[in-house]
Amino acid sequence: MFCSSCGAQINDDAVFCPECGAVQEKAKSPKAAPVKSQKASSAPADAQSVEQVFMDPDEKLLASLGNGYFVNLMFSSVKKCHALLSDKRIYLKGAMYTGNGKTLMKMMEERTLDLEDITGTGFIYTKVSRLLVFLGILFEIAAGVLGVATGSYEDLIACLAGGLVPCLILIIAAFFSRKIWFFIDYAGGSIQIDAKLIGLSDVQDFHKQIRRAKDALKAKAKANATEKEA
Repeated sequence: MFCSSCGAQINDDAVFCPECGAVQEKAKSPKAAPVKSQKASSAPADAQSVEQVFMDPDEKLLASLGNGYFVNLMFSSVKKCHALLSDKRIYLKGAMYTGNGKTLMKMMEERTLDLEDITGTGFIYTKVSRLLVFLGILFEIAAGVLGVATGSYEDLIACLAGGLVPCLILIIAAFFSRKIWFFIDYAGGSIQIDAKLIGLSDVQDFHKQIRRAKDALKAKAKANATEKEA
């Protein structure tokens, strides 16, 4: 059979693709066209195939982020963080960052978090690199000074035009250097994920699913407490 995500040939009984890590649906045709998608899903197609990953067989798969959760880290360079969300836990695998303030440490690991232990989630937007913007402007000023020093109007225009390209490159690079971190705080620590690397809209959707799962868990706990009191 062939992987429904990347099209690679895999074993007929394979649950996950060894190339891209995508969860496999039951093959309907060996010539199925590959579908390239790494978007977060609030209704994963094959919940049964991931039950073996869950700590509790009664857990229900609510959402997934990325399609490479099951890629073996020993044989594949997983630069992104991939995750599964159930009604009880979050399962994370890949590149994660820990630390606080300006210092972050990158780790490649697997981590399981209980929903009830999660104390907060959200996004951190870093500032645009002022240094790159400053260097870009400085480059253009230097080009202008050089043009004025030549004493020729044509040379001045040429210098300004020549300095404009690196100036724009540095300023654009400054904006692209801005990071967006998705953080998950839990009892005992915090992890951060590069949201831009995965896809901001996908991570935002996954974030909503986490909050909904947390709300559902609280509502269930409240209902159980009310039932006991009654």
